Amino acid sequence: MAKRKSTLVYRTDLVNVGIGQGQLQSVPYLASQTDYDVEGRVVMQCSFSASGAVVEKTVYEYDPKGNLVHELYYSGEPEPAEESSYEYGDLGKVTKEFKHYIDGSKDTTDYSYDPEGKLVEKVTVDDEGETEMREVFQYEGELLVDHVILDGEDNPLVSEEFTYNKKGQVTMHVRNDNQTGEYFKLVIEYNDEGRKTSEKIYDEEDELVETTWFEEDENGRVIQTVEENGMRRHEKRFFYDDNGNGLGYEEVNQNGDKVVLVEHQLGEHKHPVASMIFVHGAGRSPGQHYELKYEYVWHET
Repeated sequence: MAKRKSTLVYRTDLVNVGIGQGQLQSVPYLASQTDYDVEGRVVMQCSFSASGAVVEKTVYEYDPKGNLVHELYYSGEPEPAEESSYEYGDLGKVTKEFKHYIDGSKDTTDYSYDPEGKLVEKVTVDDEGETEMREVFQYEGELLVDHVILDGEDNPLVSEEFTYNKKGQVTMHVRNDNQTGEYFKLVIEYNDEGRKTSEKIYDEEDELVETTWFEEDENGRVIQTVEENGMRRHEKRFFYDDNGNGLGYEEVNQNGDKVVLVEHQLGEHKHPVASMIFVHGAGRSPGQHYELKYEYVWHET
């Protein structure tokens, strides 16, 4: 089977010019490009503006074993805005991560594992060896139950707790961010087949703030989600072809108005060849209506 070398996505903006007057189309432009090596690994991701300027670009480099060893992020400038590199141990796990800065300095993060190979600690130090951050991971068996991020003085910044059912699926996730003041408790329910039926989010007073229900068809595919909170109720309906390939979705608000519509057209490889996207601004932001066309380049065999 041929292996993909590049995916190019072209965008055409569509503007309704008036009742009965059709649509005004912008000139199609390359909106994004993703390149892959012969092993299927992503080596470059890039997004472009309508004028052709680079908005964001990330370059990935791998060693002969397929491990990611170098990552460069560009935000439209010739020099990378962020640069990271990685070292690996004999078991193929990351042992060190380096974050490089424009002034030549770098932060170093050391990874520690238990005898079973589970990550138990990450410690980040600056160029002078001062600890900036520490992360601690605790497990019950193979399952992560606690994750804490601490500053250089061991003050907790973020804490997370996880609870699981007998199948090892997360049934509760509690996150407390002392930096931002954000807190949530996510409770997840599943059916007998292990597929998600609902998600409920609670605040720090244990008050329910948002619920999402999942409805599936006889084949176990999600065909509708309903998200409800104190401000709104949104329904999202998913579409599939006879083979179960996703063809898009529509989102409807509490008034029955269609606020999002995404339609995909699939090609012979079951990859999308075109997508039509409509997003209603609802008076708070400009609406968007555009078409995406996908072009695929394949490695020579």
